[in-house]
Amino acid sequence: MTRMFWFCYITSFLVMVVFFIFFVIGIMDKSVSSFNITTWVTILLIGFGVLLGAYLLYKAQRPGLAITFLFIPTLFGVIALLYILVIVFLGNKNMWR
Repeated sequence: MTRMFWFCYITSFLVMVVFFIFFVIGIMDKSVSSFNITTWVTILLIGFGVLLGAYLLYKAQRPGLAITFLFIPTLFGVIALLYILVIVFLGNKNMWR
C-alpha cells in the first residue's frame, strides 16, 4: 500500500508541477491575464490542496483514503503521458487528417 501511495503522490505532484510551469510561462508571455488568473489560481490551489490532504491522510494512518484522493490526478497524468508517447513514437504523419 505504501508503494502505491508514493506512486500516486509523485505522479500527482508531477502533474501539478506541469500545471505550475504552464502558469509561470503564461504569466511571462502575458497569456494569463486578469480575466483568467482566478481559474489558474483555483486549479493550482485545489491541486496542491489535494496533495497536502492526501499526505496528511497518509500520515494519519489512512493510506486507502489518501490513494483515493490521488487517483484522479494520477490517472490524468498517466493517460497524458501515454498520449504523448504514442505521438512521439508513432509520429504525427497522417494522424491529423
